[in-house]
Amino acid sequence: KRGKEVLRHLVPRLDDGKEAFQNMLYYFKLRKRPPEFSKFDYTEKAEYWALVWGTIVMGVTGFILWFPTMVGNWAPVWLIKVSETIHFYEAILATLAIIVWHWFFVIFRPSEYPMSFVWIDGKMSLHRYRHHHEKHFKEILLDWMEVKEDKKTKKDLSHSTILFTRTMEKHNVNPDEIFSTELHNDPELRNWLNEQLNKS
Repeated sequence: KRGKEVLRHLVPRLDDGKEAFQNMLYYFKLRKRPPEFSKFDYTEKAEYWALVWGTIVMGVTGFILWFPTMVGNWAPVWLIKVSETIHFYEAILATLAIIVWHWFFVIFRPSEYPMSFVWIDGKMSLHRYRHHHEKHFKEILLDWMEVKEDKKTKKDLSHSTILFTRTMEKHNVNPDEIFSTELHNDPELRNWLNEQLNKS
């Protein structure tokens, strides 16, 4: 269940392009607020899928270069040369992606400097979580409130909601109190929740 949910969130969607565009507008001060992201934003999805794609490309071209005489017996010679070029440039692209893209977003991004320590301890404050994953927080909130209003059972909760609430309970925090506080302090969130609950 957890794996299916993570994969569903990792699949690229049209919304990713929309969010990327909205984020650019925000960076250029043409939009007042950044877009809301779900469990993974467009940069994270690009990085994860680049790893999958890059591994396949490097693996296939690497095997061709590893066994050129065997490949030459059944394939044209140009395939080996093309594989060499692709392998070379994919290696450069992967290195630049790590140094320029990954290091910036994990270490040198001004809002995270000196770095986000989530990769070390797996912990994130609720404030930071909402800042980076507001859309996902809303999904969890709606999921939980639908159970509270008997619109669904606890068995129907998403894995994310179960993980979120269990983490709270593990640290002796009542999830209901956290959600109530967030709703009390955020009128926009409260209005959004009421709209969603009226729809369902």
